[in-house]
Amino acid sequence: MSAKLKYLANQARLRQEKYKARWVKDPLIEVQFDDLETSEHSKCKPLSVALAVDPVTRKILGFQVSRMPARGLLARTSIAKYGYRKDERSAGWHALFKSLKPLVHPGALFYSDQNPHYPRHLKSHFENAAHCAYPGGRGCIVGQGELKKL
Repeated sequence: MSAKLKYLANQARLRQEKYKARWVKDPLIEVQFDDLETSEHSKCKPLSVALAVDPVTRKILGFQVSRMPARGLLARTSIAKYGYRKDERSAGWHALFKSLKPLVHPGALFYSDQNPHYPRHLKSHFENAAHCAYPGGRGCIVGQGELKKL
């Protein structure tokens, strides 16, 4: 079973690289990105998944998983059980935008929700890009988390 999973993972990686290679020659002019939150083993160990997709086809262009501290009612419990968790979301956003540079036109239009941290991280990698922020809402298609129909 382990060998089959490794084989399938390698095949998926090759297909993704082949898909992304087409955008190197003709870079994307629109990208949609967002952050979704999930957990690792327990809700006391939250993770953030930064995700970028092609808004036309909704194909994934890149993603980055980052650790983050628990918030709200679980914060005390999380610190008591697992210790302080460093917030690595900023590094995750930078890694995601860095991986998008070869695929996206420098003056592209980026769509996202109104997270106040996005503009700073976006401008550090795409200085000439336009950023269109929309209010958050429900996911438009089941299984796509926070990606909104814009």
